[in-house]
Amino acid sequence: MPPPLPSDQLFHIFRSLGTPDEGAWWGVTRMPNYVAEYPQWQPRSLEGIAPNLGGAGLSLLGSMLTYDPLRRATCRQVLEHEYFADLDFTKPENGRAKTAADALELPHPH
Repeated sequence: MPPPLPSDQLFHIFRSLGTPDEGAWWGVTRMPNYVAEYPQWQPRSLEGIAPNLGGAGLSLLGSMLTYDPLRRATCRQVLEHEYFADLDFTKPENGRAKTAADALELPHPH
């Protein structure tokens, strides 16, 4: 089977998240490769995409599946999300880390 075409991959994303517009991603229509003629899909609910994920999981998924990179969750924000609150991040050499981000020793934003 041949690999999917880039437009096939985009359409799969658009069918789930909706076709990006200025409301979802400011400046998207001015990008050099923006194609105004693409089909315009409305976003599906995340509950419909991942019905068994639960509230915290849907919140996490929504924070990551955001077109606008300025509004998308950072790695640290994802790892500090309530979805991971029940995980044990014990580090034998220095005790228990507070979050996954701390366990991975990710730098704090300035």
